[in-house]
Amino acid sequence: MREGEANEFALVFPLKFVITDSSKMEVETVTVPKTAEPKSGEKGEKNVSAESPAQKVASDKIPAIDKRTVDLSQLACLYLEDQVDSQMLFKFQLKDLKSIEFAPSFESALPLLKTKKFDFIVMDINLQGEYNGLDALRIIQKMPGYKNIPIIASTAYLQPGARDSFIAAGFSEFISKPLFRDKLLEMLKKFFPVK
Repeated sequence: MREGEANEFALVFPLKFVITDSSKMEVETVTVPKTAEPKSGEKGEKNVSAESPAQKVASDKIPAIDKRTVDLSQLACLYLEDQVDSQMLFKFQLKDLKSIEFAPSFESALPLLKTKKFDFIVMDINLQGEYNGLDALRIIQKMPGYKNIPIIASTAYLQPGARDSFIAAGFSEFISKPLFRDKLLEMLKKFFPVK
């Protein structure tokens, strides 16, 4: 290395951490292109290859992540949520759904539940109106055609054991806000076929 010459250095981290929910973290290997070797006659140090033997051994032990996903274009969803920004985020994240209906309260959701068929329901626990999410859950589960429909609880106010409490109350699953696409798709795999 001579004074005034530029040298390029890079740090390569060949792992990508994907957190799909609060209880598990998956690790995915990332393919990193090998760095260029100096041409014959050029001066300079030889670059180290992007994947060392230690990295190769480590990557061989990492399980592959299931890239299959749910076909959203076949599913209709009702989202009971009184916050407009949460509705907008949900609509953006799951824009490929066949249909999405929003209701800020259980009272406004009732006509939708009686006239339309939904494949799954996502429900905020704190709703406008007289009924909260738990009250709404109990009533919906007694309605014709909704006994076996997945009803997913959602809230931004997390407490230890929240998921277990919501499952024990009768919800099919629980998801914390904000509702991001990857997190939602991973959860929907539990209820619908993947491809």
